[in-house]
Amino acid sequence: MQKFNTQNKGNVLLIVLVVVVLVVLALWWLMKSGYKIPGQFTPTPTPTNAIQDKSDIDSADSQLDSADLNQIDTGVNLILKDSSSF
Repeated sequence: MQKFNTQNKGNVLLIVLVVVVLVVLALWWLMKSGYKIPGQFTPTPTPTNAIQDKSDIDSADSQLDSADLNQIDTGVNLILKDSSSF
């Protein structure tokens, strides 16, 4: 059985150090090239119809008041009917 001498310890340390440096360099290159790590937050763009003043709020309020809820139910029922066939 071969003893684990100081020369072998030095070689193992050097190999571990080289592997760590290579991993760090690979991660740095991926981040620099624009790779996104899964789970990174990407902000959504600002909506084009954002409310800017009181008249926009009044307009949105009147659109909501005039919405026909029966029409919405009809659309939902069609979706449910279509999805039940899967």
